[in-house]
Amino acid sequence: MAPLGAVSGRVVDADDRPISGARVRLRGVDALGSSSATTDRSGAFSLKGVEAGTYILIAQSSKEPPDEHLAYATTYYPSADFPEGGAKIVVDPGAELFGNDIRLRTVPVWRLRGRLVAPSGDPASGPSTVNATLDAESSSESETVGARTRADGSFEFPRLHRGRWSVTAVAPPAGAAFREVDVVDKDIDGLEIRLAEPFTLNMKIVRDPPPANTQSKTEMRVFLIAGGNSDVREGSIDAKGEFSVTRVMQGQYRIVPLLGDVASMYSYYLASIRMAEREVLGETVELTATSPLITILYKADGGGVRGTVEDCGSARVVLVPQERALQGFNISLATRPAMPAATSRSPICGPANTMHTPSTSSRQSRIWPNCWSITPCGSPCARANSPAPGSG
Repeated sequence: MAPLGAVSGRVVDADDRPISGARVRLRGVDALGSSSATTDRSGAFSLKGVEAGTYILIAQSSKEPPDEHLAYATTYYPSADFPEGGAKIVVDPGAELFGNDIRLRTVPVWRLRGRLVAPSGDPASGPSTVNATLDAESSSESETVGARTRADGSFEFPRLHRGRWSVTAVAPPAGAAFREVDVVDKDIDGLEIRLAEPFTLNMKIVRDPPPANTQSKTEMRVFLIAGGNSDVREGSIDAKGEFSVTRVMQGQYRIVPLLGDVASMYSYYLASIRMAEREVLGETVELTATSPLITILYKADGGGVRGTVEDCGSARVVLVPQERALQGFNISLATRPAMPAATSRSPICGPANTMHTPSTSSRQSRIWPNCWSITPCGSPCARANSPAPGSG
């Protein structure tokens, strides 16, 4: 067994003052191992028992700088506020690496104040919890902070980073709700979150053409995606093509349905999502107890893609719609050594970033008409753009 190594250093601020109580993590790049430590009063840390490999060194501190509009950012060694800007640390077997000091970066932050309002319009009384979650697209590190409401229903987050935050409130028995808030370059006061009882969202699933056996049940999954809040519900479409999503919190969501049985995956692609007469496929919409019936249309006239990734080993190929509203509906497939054409047909790919594993020279069935970007990932291959696939 190879001898273990060690990594040590200090965490300091921009003026070289030690930061005590900071959490330091060593995260493996090409190794499974990871470890963490907390800095002492002098800002020093020591990570021992480290397996040989390449690592990223990360520091976080819950302390607050003197300026109320600054906060310490998650910092990557030696002093970067995003992973790609940091330097990697290579630990050889038995090596002891000293002096890996991290200078914490600061980022601008702003205050968010608001209050919870009961369905009656009065302030929500009694203690409740309000959570704010930073959208994954706004930061490389997920972040959730909490606050307690006061007797008048008010709450405050003193330091939120720039980005889109999902503010979620649960206040039984009054109800629950959430709002998406963009924090950009100024304090926010007077945010009002109106509580409501969870409700049932009714959907109509239409398949064109209908399945051969209309009496058989089809499994269904529906993802309700809203920034830091994501919910998934599973069930079966009934004989009338109806599907219900229960206990939905009022708020803004993107609706991502997925037919769950293999036969439907082979046969259909998602063509439309409508609320009354409005097309909402790929859009974020407000869902309330009074939302109209949602009609989800699947069609079976899509095309397919067949190709070969050359000189790339085991690549993963991602098809991304170039239409901006649909760019969350990626298709991902992994290659493997080529097989005879008669056996190299892949399953249908769903819209919720579902992973599938067809062969290297495979055909992806039922891809809906669009212009796609085809990107081999994890391999030294160039990105290619493909026109809308045909049905051949």
